[in-house]
Amino acid sequence: VDGRYLFAGLSAPDEYTVREVARGGWEQTAPQRRIDGDGELTFVDLVADGSLDKTYEVVVSPDGAHVYAVAAAAITVYQRDPSSGALTSVEVLRDGFADGQGNIVSGIAGAIYGEVSPDGEHFYVVGDSNDSVGVFRRDVDTGQLTFVEAVFDGGLDAAGNLINGLVGISGLNVSPDSTHLYVTGFSDNALVTFLRDPATGRLTWIEALFNGSVDGQGNVINGILTAGSPRVSPDGAFLYATGVVQDSVAVFSREAASGRLAFVEFFAEGGYDQHGNAIPGLSNAQHLEISPDGQNVYLVGNVDDFVAVFSRDAATGRLTLLEHLVNGGSDSLGNVIDGLDFAQTIDISPGGSHVYVQAWNDVSLVTFNRDQATGRLVFADLLQQGGL
Repeated sequence: VDGRYLFAGLSAPDEYTVREVARGGWEQTAPQRRIDGDGELTFVDLVADGSLDKTYEVVVSPDGAHVYAVAAAAITVYQRDPSSGALTSVEVLRDGFADGQGNIVSGIAGAIYGEVSPDGEHFYVVGDSNDSVGVFRRDVDTGQLTFVEAVFDGGLDAAGNLINGLVGISGLNVSPDSTHLYVTGFSDNALVTFLRDPATGRLTWIEALFNGSVDGQGNVINGILTAGSPRVSPDGAFLYATGVVQDSVAVFSREAASGRLAFVEFFAEGGYDQHGNAIPGLSNAQHLEISPDGQNVYLVGNVDDFVAVFSRDAATGRLTLLEHLVNGGSDSLGNVIDGLDFAQTIDISPGGSHVYVQAWNDVSLVTFNRDQATGRLVFADLLQQGGL
């Protein structure tokens, strides 16, 4: 959140790393290359614990005060020192066991992703063992979590609505205005909207959109076959999601008051964007992020080992391909790109000046410098497990 530290899960069990984001003008010796800006990463510490077995995601709270490690077996809460980045364990929550207030936690079996609401009040976790979302109240002072509720595919919400679209639950995102939660169902090929109660954090099911079905405006939906990685634009006007095995990205407009979505467009590998640019390899489009300024969408995939960069039309939400960077290829300055073998996740620094990609097979973190005028990327740094 403050841009000083990056938290990364690794493919090895029971651990993740903390890397310091170096100050502008620092120079590294291998390879000999100067990094402009604040994007260089310096190893700080390794946290290893049994509760971190199969850690899938590490989440930093909006205030930067706490870190939440989402693992298949548990959610581990840490207090974060803003100066050193050091982590101090606060608590561990497990599915089927009581939280600190005696509430039995549910809905987080097989937890894979989590997110703190932008207002900092609640924490949401998706569990793929039971196709569920666990809801927790967050103590902003201590970071501790109190279980509120869990919603399950095929179950009912508090208003009596039948919940569907969550089978193979694969991603989540809270809207920037904190009013709605969006969840993707990989096996259901679905994108689900929940209304969020800002006081309690509880969820009310609004709608589920399925690939091949029709939205409320009569548009046939495409591009979310094996849906994942939903992301609402910073202005709250559009939502983007991937179709993992469809090798695609889908665009939806968002009605802020109701949270409902309307299909805008999709494009896939082998197709074309709105300006006729051919879309190259997007195989297994895994994860996307939107730049903080809303100008660009970045997408990674783990078969073609790529980072795709798109410009975003703020008025229509539509995307235009800018560049497609692949492992072993070159960027616009001729730098050879390395470390993207099985590229899995992507993140952007709070100031928007750097983009970070984590790749499983290379056990790596790759840093790109981002041109904030165009959104284009230049390869800057590669860190690998066991390297310097």
